[in-house]
Amino acid sequence: MATTAVQEIDNTSNDPTKRPTLVTGGLDFNGVTETVCRVAEAPSAPKSWYFLLVIAVAALLNLFVWVGYLITTGTGVWGLNNPVGWGWAIVNFVF
Repeated sequence: MATTAVQEIDNTSNDPTKRPTLVTGGLDFNGVTETVCRVAEAPSAPKSWYFLLVIAVAALLNLFVWVGYLITTGTGVWGLNNPVGWGWAIVNFVF
């Protein structure tokens, strides 16, 4: 895939007699639409998306494991050995 250097257009000047260009970089409105929609309209997701999905599912499973461990073991996991100490964690989470 060949790349070309795009001449950058300074559209930050404040010339009230001329409207600044809305789309810079050599694209028209159709080109911008095609570039943005290419991701959603592709026939299949890129391989990196599947790799990141596996990482996200692994993190979710890790969350379930540790929440299950917390439920079965109790709040002593947090260092709250007082039987009514769970209120401290709830108050700090809510407020």
